[in-house]
Amino acid sequence: MVAVTVRALPSSREIVAQYTIDSVTMDLRIAYPTAYPLRPVELSSTSGGRVAGIPEARWRGWLLTTTRLLTVSASGRTAREALVRFAQNIHGTFRVMEECPICYAIISLIDKSLPTRPCGTCHQKFHPCCLQRWFTSEGGSQTCPLCRAEWVGKAY
Repeated sequence: MVAVTVRALPSSREIVAQYTIDSVTMDLRIAYPTAYPLRPVELSSTSGGRVAGIPEARWRGWLLTTTRLLTVSASGRTAREALVRFAQNIHGTFRVMEECPICYAIISLIDKSLPTRPCGTCHQKFHPCCLQRWFTSEGGSQTCPLCRAEWVGKAY
């Protein structure tokens, strides 16, 4: 589940939202210019999606969608609605993911990647860095950590 923390910073005309999943925090900053609504809001993020293994193109798409929701032509959409939509995008991405059976996390704490390497037999997905550690610790034996079948394909 995605935990969301929102802070309003009236002096700088900003709203900062932090989204936390699996002890990884992503942020979104909405800055309202002094000429708002004549000028559009500006969205930025210090962390970006890369901290959670989200492809940069998908992250930019979410920022673009959120910006569109906050434009004047969007007829009265609120920052709350935009932040909820952003959280839904994050939650939807991780809802379909299963945790890596080696480290028991969706987001790797080592390289912030998602489980993307499937076993050819059991089809369970693992983090590439976890597989690398697993194969190294098993003395070069390349078997699936879950079903113990011989690993076929790209491991890491």
